[in-house]
Amino acid sequence: MRTRCLFLVGLLAPGCLDYHMNSEKELESAPEERIDLDNIEDGTVNFDDTGTTDESGDGEVFVGSCDCPESYTVSDDGGSCVRTETFPATPRGEVVEVCPIEPFRTYGAYGAMYPDGTNVKNEYWGQNDSDLHGRLNEVGVWGCEYPGASTAGHDPIDTWIGFTVCLDVEEPGDYLVGFAGDNRVRLSVDGERLHEQTGEDMHNFKYWWMESMALDAGNHRIDIEGYNAGSIAAFGAEVAGPFESGSLQTDEDMIAADYEGNIMWSTADAVGSAFPLGETTRWTCPDGTTFQGCDVPVCEEVVEEIPCR
Repeated sequence: MRTRCLFLVGLLAPGCLDYHMNSEKELESAPEERIDLDNIEDGTVNFDDTGTTDESGDGEVFVGSCDCPESYTVSDDGGSCVRTETFPATPRGEVVEVCPIEPFRTYGAYGAMYPDGTNVKNEYWGQNDSDLHGRLNEVGVWGCEYPGASTAGHDPIDTWIGFTVCLDVEEPGDYLVGFAGDNRVRLSVDGERLHEQTGEDMHNFKYWWMESMALDAGNHRIDIEGYNAGSIAAFGAEVAGPFESGSLQTDEDMIAADYEGNIMWSTADAVGSAFPLGETTRWTCPDGTTFQGCDVPVCEEVVEEIPCR
């Protein structure tokens, strides 16, 4: 997973492109590039997706992967290696800074809730409404009370805000996601809604909701969002993994997994930046650069391009 630096809010630069971060936007995956030799009479040699020969004789040649040196990545068209640099995107419209919440006794009072209904209570997950325990109290965030404040306030109200987590998965594996929100929270993976707690039910923030994800090798996008219907607000989430592929099939499997020791992203990591997802949030990048909304909003520029090795 590529790590992004936190950004500072800058001024709008002339000649910028306008991007709208829509939390409902689905990712479009590029189709697999391949050459079909079915209609070539003497096409007898085939290749698999690593560029090696394939004796199956199915008549298809798969374009081999591009090998790039350290600090370079494969270009979008797969035909070269590029080195990029990033810098903060320029905000337009509403910018919501991320601040930690003040712990609240009802947050996490019921502990962790797993998909099939298993409930686990302890100091880590939360266990009652008299102690300030639980994950939401630990990693919860919301919009800062005022610019430069050290704690969260109530705003924004009646709108979704959140984060995009991008994972570059080297081999298939399972992941755990935990989350809660006052008042609502929702989770999408690669544009598909996986879980949503709607309405103003107190269960949305009294439980720490657990889900598992099975991800194939490749790039994946996780959108995690919260919504405040009024008064105090909180929103927290964590991604843990990777775990062995197929190892998180039941509640018992998920409980047995070392969630705490494998947390790879948390809303608490974003304190001091701004929410990259929002219904009224826009970001701009100069001409010749590309907007990247993973982790924090940045502009990406290709500074060098070399042939594949």
